[in-house]
Amino acid sequence: REHANIPLKPGVGFTLIKSLLELNKVAERPVVDIILVSRKDAESGQRIIVSINFYELPIKQMSFTGGTDVTI
Repeated sequence: REHANIPLKPGVGFTLIKSLLELNKVAERPVVDIILVSRKDAESGQRIIVSINFYELPIKQMSFTGGTDVTI
């Protein structure tokens, strides 16, 4: 909770996400939509939301499963 408002540092997938979202600018219309699915719960996902806003990523759809495996 102490770090909830501190954005995360970009990880290995950050460049891929930025590149995919750049396609929307090149095409001048939405062709890519990113949907975040995380095993974190909504409370601990707050830092992820802070990071999305900090890096100005247009990610609007998120699901925090609270530990449930989403690959089954």
